[in-house]
Amino acid sequence: MRKIFEYFVIISAVLLLSTTLLVKSQEGPPGGGGGGGGGGATGPTGPTGPAGVTGPTGVTGPTGITGPTGITGPTGVTGGTGTVGATGPTGATGGTGAAGTTGPTGPTGPTGIGATGPTGVTGPTGPAGPALGSARIITTNTQSIPNATSTAITFVTASGGSVTWDDSSYYNNSTPTRLTAPATGKYSVRAAVCFAPSSLSDRYLWVAVNGVTTTSYGLVILPPTVADTTCLSTNALVGLNSGDYVEMYVFHGVGSSLSLTGGFGRTAEFSIARIE
Repeated sequence: MRKIFEYFVIISAVLLLSTTLLVKSQEGPPGGGGGGGGGGATGPTGPTGPAGVTGPTGVTGPTGITGPTGITGPTGVTGGTGTVGATGPTGATGGTGAAGTTGPTGPTGPTGIGATGPTGVTGPTGPAGPALGSARIITTNTQSIPNATSTAITFVTASGGSVTWDDSSYYNNSTPTRLTAPATGKYSVRAAVCFAPSSLSDRYLWVAVNGVTTTSYGLVILPPTVADTTCLSTNALVGLNSGDYVEMYVFHGVGSSLSLTGGFGRTAEFSIARIE
């Protein structure tokens, strides 16, 4: 640093000397000696000579200490969105999720066009179903029916009763009011009866199971007639266990006994057939 300063001083001295000599060379000749008078006035200063040649630039001094950072200016306006880059490669397929709830069944599509396929082979014959037996009994007996009494009709063969058919032993003459089921199943029962004429009271007919007269099947009621026989008939579907029996019951309230009477060659008929 000191050497730089010394160089600077030397250069400055050289430049000052050069300037002085140049000025001296341009001054006019000295005036003649005065006649012993006092010195004349100093002449005017001559024009300044041209500037001397600029000396070489001195060595650059060291960089000064960096000043403090200035205040950050405001954020500039955000630039426009750049172009979307190319789509990256597709990642691996994830695992299959749990199955969702099955939606409702769609409508049935139209029947396809074309010939119907051939009928399949007939399957084997199933096991034989239960025997569906039946029976029918009638009577020509003019049985007397007491007043206001539920009464079962009898079909005693020795007193006008007869069996039209009986293929499963439904009827037994020792219980002449009954038709007994040989097996458990469903049965169709039919009953018909004819009363003698009377102008009093309605006539009733129904089928009872196991002698329970308060539970009636196929109940029918007809009003009285004076001149004609009153005939009633009914059909009932009943479920019976093996050994259960059915009977046909009648009722009237004329105030005294009322007899059955013949109609179409019989006074009453009773039939049963297993249907299932």
